[in-house]
Amino acid sequence: MVDGIKLKYIIGDYDTWKKLHGINFTYNVNQETGEVLTTKSTRTGAVITKSRAIYKHYHIQLTEVMDVNYGTKVYYLDVRGSLHKSYFNGVNIENFSGEQMLQEIDKIEKYFALNLNLATIKNIEIGINIGLPFSPITFLNASLLSYKGKRFEKYAVDSNGLSIGYHCKLGQYSVKIYDKGLQNGLDFNIMRFEVRYIKMEKISRITGNNLETLKLLTKDNVTEILIKVWDGVLLDEFQGVNEELRNTELYHKVTNYHFMKQLQKTNRKIYSYLISKFKSLGKSQGNNLHEVIKMQILDVIKSL
Repeated sequence: MVDGIKLKYIIGDYDTWKKLHGINFTYNVNQETGEVLTTKSTRTGAVITKSRAIYKHYHIQLTEVMDVNYGTKVYYLDVRGSLHKSYFNGVNIENFSGEQMLQEIDKIEKYFALNLNLATIKNIEIGINIGLPFSPITFLNASLLSYKGKRFEKYAVDSNGLSIGYHCKLGQYSVKIYDKGLQNGLDFNIMRFEVRYIKMEKISRITGNNLETLKLLTKDNVTEILIKVWDGVLLDEFQGVNEELRNTELYHKVTNYHFMKQLQKTNRKIYSYLISKFKSLGKSQGNNLHEVIKMQILDVIKSL
């Protein structure tokens, strides 16, 4: 369900807080003098000291901001990582249930000595792993067209020269679909479908904006999020199935990204009609994979 997350936390009583965790932070230091390096705010003149750590697969940054006029200090804690991966000790091949999420949130509370109500969520990923009877990357390369009229971008190639899938970035969130098996060198097929919220406005009505409210996330909430996004994904469902339809004017128009992008701007009514007709034909005369995968998404969420 929930994978990656970024948290922001203001530490109220630093002296008490530092006694409650077992984290060893590392500071950037001058290699010659051993002096801890700091920066100065150009706006306020405050002296800023940052230290970092990795703990239980989470990346942590502690920021001390000292007011030079009064000598007062404020401490900020940033926590970034994957609830899913931390729970499974660095691996996120299996799906991550709601009950496991609750257990991991309780661990985070203890790991970092947090008041969960004050641990603000800055961004969050919600997604699932879907088992497929075919290669996800082959399917995505052949069939993935767009999301709400915006083209998917291919992930950059890794050190092995492989690109594992696609992402589509919008203003407040991005949609990620990729080959989890290829990413992890597995001998079976898993497709990852995920929504990453980089701003919380759209999602906070469901998740709230802190770790305590995130505990209230339900399967129905996850279904609402993922199915709504999946419904906006456009697939070419005629690959190797219906060559006759691939030669029609409708097919050539809908699969022409630039044509559809311009039509989306100039005539939304015709644009929506063409998309609707294309999807309907894909369901009735194509391979119907959009609907098949949609049912699998529902089944996976139900099993969590």
